[in-house]
Amino acid sequence: MKIESKKIVIDFTSGILFYELSQKFNMNFKNLFVPNSFYYALDMAIGKADEEKKSQFKLIVNEKDVIPINYPEGYHTNRINYLNDLKAWFQRNTTKILPKERIGLIRGLKNMDNVPQLFEYFIDTILLVQREGYVLVSEDLAYRHKNGFTNAISTEKYLISCFNEFKDVFYEYLLSKKYIGL
Repeated sequence: MKIESKKIVIDFTSGILFYELSQKFNMNFKNLFVPNSFYYALDMAIGKADEEKKSQFKLIVNEKDVIPINYPEGYHTNRINYLNDLKAWFQRNTTKILPKERIGLIRGLKNMDNVPQLFEYFIDTILLVQREGYVLVSEDLAYRHKNGFTNAISTEKYLISCFNEFKDVFYEYLLSKKYIGL
């Protein structure tokens, strides 16, 4: 697959990594696309982080345990700043698209009010990737394995294809971060 001639659709898994690589190694990413609903999902994450900023701890309750988690000083502020910086990077480096294919799909669904925002984002991403000339760069196995896409590649393959001169540097970085995509 020739990446250079494709429109690259990214998701959270690849987008966060590209953001970090661009910050650390001054890598410039081009021809990147996300669905409009991506920004709604990101805004929801920022809003949730803002709502949680008053809390200094949380409890995780499961079948066996109650696990207290104490947030360090500045955690919420740092998280909100990170998410806002991430959003700004996406705004500078991606083109957002409203998949028109979604219109017919949504008309067929009876109660869209109960569909979670992240599910809408997932649907929109799938609709974009099904277009001719588009390819998804993602580590999210739900896209590649469940839907049988042939036009989806891992971030590793994308980076090697488009940034081979950074290969050693980004491999070292990915390993230091214990990046799951490797």
